[in-house]
Amino acid sequence: MYKLNIKKNYKKIILIISIILVLLLILIIYFKYKTNTFEFFNDNNSFEANIESVINPYIKNIENIENNKNNKNNKNNDTNINKYLIWQKQDIEFMKKNFPSTFDFDYDIKEDIITHALKLPQNSCIIDCGAHIGDGSIPIAHALKYHKREDIIVYAIDPSKYKCNFIEFIKNKNNLNNLVVLNYGLSNVNNIYKTNMKSSDDSGDTNTGGWEWNISENNNANNNAENNTNSVNIFIKLDDLVKDNIIKHNIGIIHFDVEGMEKEAILGGINTIEKYKPYMSIENNAKSGKNIDGIENSKNNDYFLEFLPKGYKFIYNKGSNNILIFTQENNENIIDLSLYEKKIYSQNGEDGITMKLIDLIYGNDNTNKFYVEFGVENGMECNTRILRENYNWKGLQLDGNNENEIINLRKEFILKENVVELFKKYNVPRKINILCVDIDSNDFYCLKEIISNYECDIIICEYNATHFPNEDKIIIYNKENQWDGTNYFGLSLLSLDKLGKKYNYSVIYCNANGVNCFLIHNNIIKDKNLKFKNIGDITKIYKPAGYGNGPNGGHREDHKNRKYITFDEAINL
Repeated sequence: MYKLNIKKNYKKIILIISIILVLLLILIIYFKYKTNTFEFFNDNNSFEANIESVINPYIKNIENIENNKNNKNNKNNDTNINKYLIWQKQDIEFMKKNFPSTFDFDYDIKEDIITHALKLPQNSCIIDCGAHIGDGSIPIAHALKYHKREDIIVYAIDPSKYKCNFIEFIKNKNNLNNLVVLNYGLSNVNNIYKTNMKSSDDSGDTNTGGWEWNISENNNANNNAENNTNSVNIFIKLDDLVKDNIIKHNIGIIHFDVEGMEKEAILGGINTIEKYKPYMSIENNAKSGKNIDGIENSKNNDYFLEFLPKGYKFIYNKGSNNILIFTQENNENIIDLSLYEKKIYSQNGEDGITMKLIDLIYGNDNTNKFYVEFGVENGMECNTRILRENYNWKGLQLDGNNENEIINLRKEFILKENVVELFKKYNVPRKINILCVDIDSNDFYCLKEIISNYECDIIICEYNATHFPNEDKIIIYNKENQWDGTNYFGLSLLSLDKLGKKYNYSVIYCNANGVNCFLIHNNIIKDKNLKFKNIGDITKIYKPAGYGNGPNGGHREDHKNRKYITFDEAINL
């Protein structure tokens, strides 16, 4: 009986051991699978335990920090500390599996991007597509922050949820508010893709570029949701990210490093590239296939010119990854003001254009500057408020119904007969830096009197966009003229262009809504060597009205059929 119990217990022990072994095997397979599918990427505790501070190699003139620490009298330590980034230690499994994992990989291309980024206008952005684990976008965003250019936003785009989570973690550790992480792949079609996560090269088990992407049968899957043994990801066109306002800034630089999907990514953003004409940095390798002549793309620097918008040219390649750099031919110094529209106090995007012109013409010199604007209502929404509040300029505002001495807004009804006398009354200097005209009626006649007696650097004048750029139309002058809500007001763009030319001004831009036109004195254009897009061609500068349901998108039609006259008829009135 005793022997029988031992035998039964022995069988139970064997069974328990077998069960434990099976469970251990299941756990091993489970954790191996979870590792292969990057589940540990979300382990922030592991990240926290393995962070370190490293110098950002793209910030120049790094001083010897250790010497500074030993020098108690040195007061630059805070500045030097700002040159450090929080990053992951290289000996942890995550970093080993995600080559490249250091900032200095492809140093030349990242340095090239930063160099060009620092020249970008305000509120521009950089697109880093194929951001990997942020080994490019993070030091770039940090370098821009260090150089006080946080207005430039870096968009880190990658299809891997886990890599994006890691970038978010590092972004937050470094307080990089100028870095935006987008969990997408870029392609020329919007679709759900899946991958079996099997690397097709030696770049590492979890290098996304080594994956084979296929359209998912279940296109209703959530982004990066697990689907059995596959990872499911959303691929989208760059054009749609811009159209849907997910990317909200003017695009100055695009970097594509998507392991063979460069062509698809470009084609999916062709309208965006055509609009912004960004500086293009594109990885080129044999994975992109062959061109129509059978030449491997890795040996053909002009390959991408086959589908980039017209006007791009190859200029050089950078880095060990054969990154090709493209820019717009003969377009590096052309100023496209459409990129700068921004509403702060103005009715539309005039503030942004004004700020750009101030930067081009005056730089940081804001002393002894003077503006005049009439037709400002109460002065809260107008084109010159930004000059008073942001630049501390002095100036005069006039309106027929409002007055506020605190902001030098005077209640005056402006006519061509009294405008010069009003300027004298309020001590307007002979040199006006910015003049704004918007009285919805006799604009042509008042502007003519001003520029025949005063010199202006910049003029902002309302034009009547219901008239096409080949139409020379000006309302007939009458002291009693007041806008009645119809499209009978002011002057056409062609008439304004003719008036400008007579007094040595050039039309340079019309805002997107077809409301205001900007002119600059030709002496300034020459002295500053300013090259504005489409200057001299008002048919391209003209914007149709975008504010009503009347003719050409403008105000309702004038059913009185009042007569217009031409520039030649109006100039001598």
